[in-house]
Amino acid sequence: MERMANEYGISRNRQYTKIVSGSNTATYLALLEEDGDLHTAITDMDVLTQIQVPDEEVSYAQDLLFVQLYS
Repeated sequence: MERMANEYGISRNRQYTKIVSGSNTATYLALLEEDGDLHTAITDMDVLTQIQVPDEEVSYAQDLLFVQLYS
């Protein structure tokens, strides 16, 4: 978080931060063919259903909306 604030100017204001206890961090695993084509993918994205869409006032006031998930 410090690096993001210092190097990229992303605020450390956690007013809109939500920690979801008992949830896993979103995970994506891809198995690729030798030529780089996708063979199989497995995901666990259930925690993303816990993210509330910010209201319009919050969304339009931001140059960048950053989402960080904790497990």
